[in-house]
Amino acid sequence: MGKIFTVVLVIVLVFVATNVYAGTGDLNVIGDLTLGSSTQNPLYKLLITKDNDYARLALMPTGPECGSQIDFFDTNGLKATIRCNYNSDLNMSCDNNISFNCNYFFVSGIAMGTTPWYQYSDRRLKKNIAPLSGALDKVMKLRGVTFEWNEENLPEAYKKDSEGKIKKGEIFPKGSRVGLIAQEVNEVVPEVVTKKGEFFAIASSDLTGLLIEAIKEQQRLIEAQEKRIKRLEEKMQ
Repeated sequence: MGKIFTVVLVIVLVFVATNVYAGTGDLNVIGDLTLGSSTQNPLYKLLITKDNDYARLALMPTGPECGSQIDFFDTNGLKATIRCNYNSDLNMSCDNNISFNCNYFFVSGIAMGTTPWYQYSDRRLKKNIAPLSGALDKVMKLRGVTFEWNEENLPEAYKKDSEGKIKKGEIFPKGSRVGLIAQEVNEVVPEVVTKKGEFFAIASSDLTGLLIEAIKEQQRLIEAQEKRIKRLEEKMQ
């Protein structure tokens, strides 16, 4: 009887010490949850916590120079991977394609790859197609500028890292940049300007059609002037 009591007491103490509660199919753990390892000091921790008003799932390395990775499988094997290296680089790879079905995808930093960024432009997906007019006049009203980013006006929500801490001087790239001012572009070509939250943004790639037509208009002016000059030269001979 004493042995049985001791075993029961140990089991109770283990459950109390690790704060494990189970009921109606749910498992609630207060503390560290280790999966796939019997060690008390795993290299990685899986944390499910509450961060302000958000439920948070975290893969937390406990060793130096370790990253985190999530793999997605189907019945044929590995299909996609999201990996965060120990130096904070985030990489995504997929056998087929990666799609984000969201209305707003924001990258704070440098977004780059080995191929251009494509967007749908198929004729079958467009209607009310009409040629641009007055393109050169619109381009002449646009102003290219050099500038440096000012993150002081960003709301605090934009400056928080994954742990909710405020980042300073890390949101925008440093140094002089080249570009346009969205409010100025909105006065000339409002079709390429949108507003995300309280800030204006430009669909820069949509300006390509305007620039092409402006160059063509300019070329027609040059050719007309060349013909006029040629006629004047012929009269002077």
